[in-house]
Amino acid sequence: MKLLSELSLRLQKTAAIKYAVGTAAALFVFSFPFVNKFSILTLWLLVLSAIATFFAYKKFNFKAIYLFPVIFFAFRMFSLAFAPPDVTFKNIECCLSLLLMPAIFSLFRLSQAQTLWFVRGVFYALLVAVVACWLVFLRYIIFSEQTFLEIFKHPKAYAALFLGRLIFWQPSFVSISISFIIPLSFYLRSKLYIKPLIMWAAAILSIAFILATGSRIGIVVSTFMLTLGLIYYHRYITWVAKIGVLLSILALGLFAHFLPYSITSDPVRANLRSLGANVIAEKPVCGSGVYSMHRYINSEETAQKYNAHYGYTFNHFHHTFIDETVQFGLVGGGLLAAFFACLIVLAFRKKDFLLLAFLAIYLPFAFVESIFMSVKGIMPFMFWFCFLVSTQEERRTLAKI
Repeated sequence: MKLLSELSLRLQKTAAIKYAVGTAAALFVFSFPFVNKFSILTLWLLVLSAIATFFAYKKFNFKAIYLFPVIFFAFRMFSLAFAPPDVTFKNIECCLSLLLMPAIFSLFRLSQAQTLWFVRGVFYALLVAVVACWLVFLRYIIFSEQTFLEIFKHPKAYAALFLGRLIFWQPSFVSISISFIIPLSFYLRSKLYIKPLIMWAAAILSIAFILATGSRIGIVVSTFMLTLGLIYYHRYITWVAKIGVLLSILALGLFAHFLPYSITSDPVRANLRSLGANVIAEKPVCGSGVYSMHRYINSEETAQKYNAHYGYTFNHFHHTFIDETVQFGLVGGGLLAAFFACLIVLAFRKKDFLLLAFLAIYLPFAFVESIFMSVKGIMPFMFWFCFLVSTQEERRTLAKI
């Protein structure tokens, strides 16, 4: 009896340690829309819980595709040795997630039951984060002269006033960080793990907040997510829900059409892309070195040579593929393209809706922002990538309840 009691206590202890990873992950996901300090703190909680789980279970779960981000990080560290004195490790420390996140998800493997608990945990954490964002927004409305209508008519003019203290200051990164809740809600509803009301609350609250921020890429991605969910899960969606999704897509289109700025046209980013292409042509094979983008963008010599004047300062090209190629040449750019190509093949081969949704979010985002140049870009990107890859088989076989 004593032996059985000790065995039971040990099993309870190891189970508690393993579920601690899910709790830490939920806190980490909750931090996505908020300031960097919160995300960094919860990241280290996730690291500690993963290490504790590994020592309890002694299981390693490394995936071959994790080699891509590890190599991306190695490129940065190798290039740092040859960088000018003004480029230090501080300039690239946000890229630690390229190394840390594969390490975290290699330290444990989730069972089907734990995967379900994990998915639902991060979904509800993200939903609570969206609600918290709304509370911050409502507090701003209450203590300001602006009305809801004024803000939704001119979101870019007012978004900066309620972003920056608790919520991250950049609308594009905030919108992308919460947009994954839309495909998650479709997925969980199709498995009957959440009620229709929860699904609609998650979709409506997240999309409405994205509209309030005025993020153009957020509006595009939201439309993608609703369309993808409708197409992929059309068999499991009632006619009422289908009509609701179609009306939501129509409303997003009308909102984008009547905005005071263009969704599809961005002269500044177009000029940055043009300059990036010229810089790549100068050193096409091995690139110009880590964090070299700002030297070209802010160089008066480059501005005169390529007629590139912007009116304000940038430190990257707002294009992940161009940034990688400028830094590490066609070797780095080609490797990034190969990474996304592998994910596309993996998503279609396994018919993985969540991985397809991840790509539908981050591929467009990669063409308008530099994912690896911001904590708010790289942390959510690496978390969802590693989580989706590490649990792909378990999620495929999850049955409806």
